[in-house]
Amino acid sequence: MKIDKQLLGDLISDFETVIEMKVDHYAYLNLMDRLKATLEIYNEEWISVEERLPEKNVYVLANEEEVNDCLFLFLNHYGAWQNEKEFYFGVTHWMPIPEKP
Repeated sequence: MKIDKQLLGDLISDFETVIEMKVDHYAYLNLMDRLKATLEIYNEEWISVEERLPEKNVYVLANEEEVNDCLFLFLNHYGAWQNEKEFYFGVTHWMPIPEKP
C-alpha cells in the first residue's frame, strides 16, 4: 500500500504544534489516535528496545506497556524514556516518526 504523504505530513505538523505549544491533554490524545490509526493502515515496523535504541533526545513513537498505549517519547541523555511531563519505564518497542513529505 502506498503511503499517503500528505496525511503523514499533516500528522507530523500537528505533533510539532502539540510539542511546541504544550496544548492540552485531549489534543495530544486525539493526535495519538490519528497517528495510531495511520500506522495500522501502513503496518510500520516496530523496533524492540532489546534490538536497538533510538538517538537520544529525539522524539519517537513508543509502545509503553505499563500504560498500555503508544506515546510520543524520547530517550534522555541518562537513558530514561520521557516526554515533557513524565518518565516511563515500560517501553518495549519504538519506531521513528516519519519526516514531512
